Amino acid sequence: MSRASRQRKSARQAIVAACESLETRRMFVTYHVTGTNGDNAISISIDGNNIISVVDGVSDSASDIINNNIEINGMGGNDTISITETGNNTVVVFAGSGNDTINLAIGSNNLGAIDGNVTVHGEGGDDKVVFWDSTNSAGATYNCTSGNHFSRTNMADVTVDTEHAEVKPGSGDDFLVFADPPFADYVFNGQGGTDSVNVSGAAGESITYRTGGQSGGSGSFDFPSTGSTVEFFSCPSVKVFDMPTVKMISTYDDDSFDVGTSGSLTKISGVSGIGVVSPPADLLMDNVTTCIIDLGTNDGVQPGAADDTLDFNVHSPDNTLFLVDLGGGANVLNVNADTNLDTRVGFAAGQFNAVTVNGATATFEGLQTPQSLTLKNAAVAQFNGTGTVLSTPTLSVPVGSPSLRITSGQTGAVTSAFSITAGQVLQKTGNGTFNVTAAQSHGAAASFNNSGGTTNFSTDCGSASARTLNLFGDFGNINLNTTQHVRSVDTNFGNINVGANGSRVLVTTGASIGGEGGLINLNDNDMVFDYASGDAAADNAVRALLHTGRNNGNWNGLGIVSNTAASNPLHNTTLGFMEATEYALVNNGSKVFDGQTLDTSALVVKYTYYGDTNFSGRVTFDDYVRTDIGFNQHLTGWINGDFNDSGTVNFDDYVLIDSAFNNQGAVLGRTSLRVREAEQRRLLT
Repeated sequence: MSRASRQRKSARQAIVAACESLETRRMFVTYHVTGTNGDNAISISIDGNNIISVVDGVSDSASDIINNNIEINGMGGNDTISITETGNNTVVVFAGSGNDTINLAIGSNNLGAIDGNVTVHGEGGDDKVVFWDSTNSAGATYNCTSGNHFSRTNMADVTVDTEHAEVKPGSGDDFLVFADPPFADYVFNGQGGTDSVNVSGAAGESITYRTGGQSGGSGSFDFPSTGSTVEFFSCPSVKVFDMPTVKMISTYDDDSFDVGTSGSLTKISGVSGIGVVSPPADLLMDNVTTCIIDLGTNDGVQPGAADDTLDFNVHSPDNTLFLVDLGGGANVLNVNADTNLDTRVGFAAGQFNAVTVNGATATFEGLQTPQSLTLKNAAVAQFNGTGTVLSTPTLSVPVGSPSLRITSGQTGAVTSAFSITAGQVLQKTGNGTFNVTAAQSHGAAASFNNSGGTTNFSTDCGSASARTLNLFGDFGNINLNTTQHVRSVDTNFGNINVGANGSRVLVTTGASIGGEGGLINLNDNDMVFDYASGDAAADNAVRALLHTGRNNGNWNGLGIVSNTAASNPLHNTTLGFMEATEYALVNNGSKVFDGQTLDTSALVVKYTYYGDTNFSGRVTFDDYVRTDIGFNQHLTGWINGDFNDSGTVNFDDYVLIDSAFNNQGAVLGRTSLRVREAEQRRLLT
């Protein structure tokens, strides 16, 4: 080998040795880029073998071969730090004390240009990292894992230590996966394709979904356990798994939400009525314990009323409890589901203006005070909690046979308007108490069935001209605390009681006992059974109920009874009964009994003294005269002295009238003024 060749070889070996030495040393060489205490624009890019930095328009460069680490210090001010690519360098950003924005892969690149691991420390201020992947049209899966790590395929790991982060995917079908709640608030700004998000949680964690961001997006999440938020724009599908609490916040006024299912997952979607550019995402939930739907936080964000609508169109497979924070406005809840499916609804704050349950089982948590409650088809409205659980001005049943379930220890009330459409049925179930103080207006042959507990009617179910409601005491008690006009009173195991008062009248066109132990208890009140003309069978059936109920004066039979008479220690009162024509005969032709106009086919029943043959409310000489005539002429019936309904007037009836006469007190019942004056004139002569 010539001397020149040896010299060239030696030079090459020296260069190789030097490069090898540099390759070893570069692992420990850091390129520093430092801003000022003001607002800086800092950028980092790779040009061939050089690292290019620009700080406020002033360029600098360093060898990408020699340096292996890049450290950026933003110092003070509100800085914009843009990293278009990293090469194989590890990058550490100290953003400084201002409100800083850190852009990764901004420009014509995508996140595939992040070849080296990146750590971003926001330090002071309110900082944000933006992941630019908009030029990637192939679709990608973005992973957010514990330790605040973010990555995708063909990209190095990024550790986020800032308050906010935003992902800008490309036009493909992108997938954002949160294996754990992230530290930063995340924005997922889809650029097209069928994007979706999966969020998994664990015990003690919660998540918030916010629809219709003001910039025209489709929703956001937040993780209160870590103080962070995730927001999604143009993202059709968001999935949440195994999360104890999900919170969904409406961003705009006048929002509409739909709760349904997608496969085995509960789905919530929303359509805002004001200012939304693209439709919101679907929120899909699996094994979520509680979903809080906040309709009130942003009331007033846009002009107009904050009138929100929440629709449940199927049940939650996991029996999720939905808690609703309503805020202001005339908000509407519609629960529509298949029969016997359970949707649990409660209220974090506020109440709906209108609630409709249609064919679903809706379980309401705590006190409910909607302005109106509408129950349709096979709906079940039930309540968790004790004490007063429902107080609504308006209750209506337009169609079907729904149930209002009020259990032991619970009380519900309707206070202003109560209506059941013609031919439809409302069933009150459970062992709790339901109070009706509302004005009532029911269609023809509407029915109210009490299948447990107690229902108190403090208003008339009808009127003198409209006896439309059927009352059925299946189980428990129906208490009538005022004069009632009803189509029928029927019992099975339950009781229908007219509250003791002495001035109430039960007016009905039908009455029956199912033979299973139920009773119709008039106490010290009266009754008009207005049967159809010529229907002697109906007349005789009610007479039989009065006879069996009295049970030889013990008042413990199966039929129409008087607990007041049963508990009277003098045993001188009873339920007397006569035909309306008989009543007119002994009352100067009067067709008015207790304020009720009588026709010729009515049975009149009065709580009065034994022997009060003319229902004047006391026993007088005239009553003895009628009893004597009945005895001498072998007549029967109350008007003729058969006071024990034995079918004949005999010694027993005289015992009853004598006892009543000798022990009678005040005049009983609402005897007409004309009758009382006539009686007084007779006594004075």
